[in-house]
Amino acid sequence: MRLHIPPLRERRVEIPAFANHYLQKFATEMGRGDLSLAEETMEYLILYGGPATSGRFANEMRRLAALAEPARADAEHLSADIAASRRTVPASERPPVPSEILVRIDQPLGAAVQHLERAMLSAALARTSGVDEAAKLLGLSRKGLYLKTPPLRDGNRPPKSGTEVA
Repeated sequence: MRLHIPPLRERRVEIPAFANHYLQKFATEMGRGDLSLAEETMEYLILYGGPATSGRFANEMRRLAALAEPARADAEHLSADIAASRRTVPASERPPVPSEILVRIDQPLGAAVQHLERAMLSAALARTSGVDEAAKLLGLSRKGLYLKTPPLRDGNRPPKSGTEVA
């Protein structure tokens, strides 16, 4: 019987459990006592998606256990390739990407959702040859697409993809 286990990067939800397990295992082996991962460190590991193999992941946790401060493994102790995985760039410095849209988080949720829906509807209608195809692309029925299009019929076109919304 063959058992297919996808790579860890495809099971990101499991990364915290693996990270904590290996960190405690190696901390105990090294006589370091209880170690914990800083929240930022876990964020890096999850964004990185885990090394290609469980062996590489275990080696990264061994490294953290060896370099950790008395009780906590901080992000500064991560290897360079994992540290580079968290590429946060302020929106003002980021070039627009046609398939992405920036939504401000300091606005009411309803306004953000409405903006996102308008942008996706507009993009789907522009990329396809008709309403049926656009609805299928968005995972909607024809009626569902029609019910979501009043903002577009009112002439409120969303900004081009990749631009920030106030």
